[in-house]
Amino acid sequence: MRSTCVIVVVVAAMSVWAGRTGLLVENSYERWVRGEAWQVVIEPEGALRLGPGIVCTGVFPIPMVDAVLVGEDGRIYVSGGGKVYAQRTNGSNELVAAFEEEKVTALAMDKEGTLYLGVTPGGVIYRREKGGVIVRVADTGERYIWGLEVDEEGGLLVATGRRGILQRITFTGSVACVRTLLDSAEENITAIARLGGVVYAGTSPRGYVYRIRGTNEVYLLLDTRASEVTSLLVESNGVVWVATMGSAGGAGVGVGGSGVGSGPAAAVMTGLSGATGTPGTVVSIAPPGGGPNISRVFRITPDGFSEVYWQTSEPVLYGLAQHKDGSVYVGSGNKGRLFALRERGKAALVAQLPARQIVGLRNVGMNDLLVVCTEPALHAVLGAGFSASGRFESAVLQVPDVVRWGRIEIEGNMKRQVRVLTRSGNCEVADKSWSGWEEASENGRIVSPPARGLQYALELGGVGAASPVVRAVKIYYAEPNRAPVLDVVVVSPPHTELAAQVPSPPTPGGGGLLGQFIQEWLAAAGLGSTSGIGVPGVSGAQMMSGVIRLHSFGARTIAWQAQDPNGDALSARVWIGRVGEQPEWILLTKERRQSFLTFNGREWEDGRYRVRVRVSDRGAVAPGEELYAERVSDSFLIDNTPPVIEDVALTMSKDGVRARCRVRDALSNIASLQYVVEGGEARSLVPIDGVFDEQVEDFEVMIVVGRGVRWLRLVASDEQKNVCGVVRRLPAEGNK
Repeated sequence: MRSTCVIVVVVAAMSVWAGRTGLLVENSYERWVRGEAWQVVIEPEGALRLGPGIVCTGVFPIPMVDAVLVGEDGRIYVSGGGKVYAQRTNGSNELVAAFEEEKVTALAMDKEGTLYLGVTPGGVIYRREKGGVIVRVADTGERYIWGLEVDEEGGLLVATGRRGILQRITFTGSVACVRTLLDSAEENITAIARLGGVVYAGTSPRGYVYRIRGTNEVYLLLDTRASEVTSLLVESNGVVWVATMGSAGGAGVGVGGSGVGSGPAAAVMTGLSGATGTPGTVVSIAPPGGGPNISRVFRITPDGFSEVYWQTSEPVLYGLAQHKDGSVYVGSGNKGRLFALRERGKAALVAQLPARQIVGLRNVGMNDLLVVCTEPALHAVLGAGFSASGRFESAVLQVPDVVRWGRIEIEGNMKRQVRVLTRSGNCEVADKSWSGWEEASENGRIVSPPARGLQYALELGGVGAASPVVRAVKIYYAEPNRAPVLDVVVVSPPHTELAAQVPSPPTPGGGGLLGQFIQEWLAAAGLGSTSGIGVPGVSGAQMMSGVIRLHSFGARTIAWQAQDPNGDALSARVWIGRVGEQPEWILLTKERRQSFLTFNGREWEDGRYRVRVRVSDRGAVAPGEELYAERVSDSFLIDNTPPVIEDVALTMSKDGVRARCRVRDALSNIASLQYVVEGGEARSLVPIDGVFDEQVEDFEVMIVVGRGVRWLRLVASDEQKNVCGVVRRLPAEGNK
């Protein structure tokens, strides 16, 4: 008994999963970057390997960072709201300034270690004196301060909004001298950087980049057509890097607005540049949300030529730094990702931090990179070499139907150092309704339950200085075999033959698409349109095939529309039977691959018939596993007998000949009657009651005839296009 039960279960399972085998392949940067990578690098060529080690070196006692500065004294300064903290090398935080109502949105420090603070709204600059005293030293006259930087002569560069003015402030004792370097006609100066005495400024909402030499030489260097320039980096050789977000005129993140947090930045970070020979680059921090998800990095050569060096769907890019190997690093939100640009158009995802946004970058030590994040507020160091381990989680992979998962196979080297896990579910987002993570079997068999969605995780482990490399992930699955769907069966009007057209596209005249003819015939039968029938797919391709319509006496064409959820090729069997309580079905054809069949109606007795069509996926699945759908057409008439014209009476009068007759048909309604006088054109008549709606119709007409006309011909047809005719000699008086 136990053996019998096992066999039954296995057979049932085979029946359910008798569909075709499918394959999902992940082997490109574009697909992998949709996932999540922790201490795993996604190379632009499409490979996964262990990434550099990431060490969290400190946290800040604020929920969000509004401005950050790596000071000349080696400490990291951050502001959140109205509070400013300095973090010591031992990780402890010292409160160095506090404001009750304003936000500190910009920080800068001169070579002597004097700290400057810009507050918003109000546009006031404060200085922290020895002993920790906070002194108000300048009023910009603007509402927002988005950036501060000390230039090589000790002047303070100030990026402001809402009028988009870049100022330079110098101090003589307690007196501040404010001078405008740039009036951009923009709303905000969002980023500033400098090389020697040359200053660069980025704006919003049109994403301009200006170059300012001295005190009055202003040049528009680049129109990025973005909603905001978020960061600038200047190399010692004069190459300028520009990070942007959004498109000009769009609802870009933080563009415009009237209050704090709705401008181009909730704060500005100073002194986080990796550019050789410059103290720092100001990087604006924009609040999350809004805007088209296109961000770009531009490269401007010293002679002014620019190019889009890289673009991404990341919502916003926040920081730029150049590593000693020449790579340009750029941070992003809102997943805390760090990218390395090593060549035009290509970026490696080198790290994903445990924070929402990367807001600042700076080279430290020999090969390390300082990364400052917000939400939560922390900083970390990205070191050289490989991490000991790392984890990559794919994006959710979706298929149209619930499937049984087969094997997951990875391609690369050191595959034994890669642990593979999966989970599955039917919700588009991997939530609590999904199964838990489970390790694949030793031969790669996925143990997660059947579902529409799958997610895989790769846990990479290094051996010494060597890292595993994954170049592709292949996932096999079996679709359940689904029965075909037969949407409609229709029979053409009489004398209609269809032939396959090669090539397929329709030609003028009698050509067309099979689906169009089906709709036409249904409408002619009073059954309406089928424009909503069917789902285009592989199995429905025959419905879009080109056919030629021919007029062939006695021919009738059966057409059907069907598709298979698995995309299997379908074949059809077609029967015909007389209408009755228990019709006897006579097979017309079997294994028909085309979705139509023409037969000769003249070979069948007069009467009312139906056709029965059965489509199946036989031949596409294992023997005994085929499924089918069946449909019976509406009844249609085969009438090969023409009508009869009887009781013809011709009476002479002074106005001509009055003709009377009756047209009768055994099965069909009368469709037309025409008369032709000798040597004249055919003219149509209407019944006495004015409507062709019966099998017997009476006609009467007055015909004017000329001299010498001796004969009158009457031609009648029924709805089945059967035709009959009679010829009568006109009365002798009609010749006078």
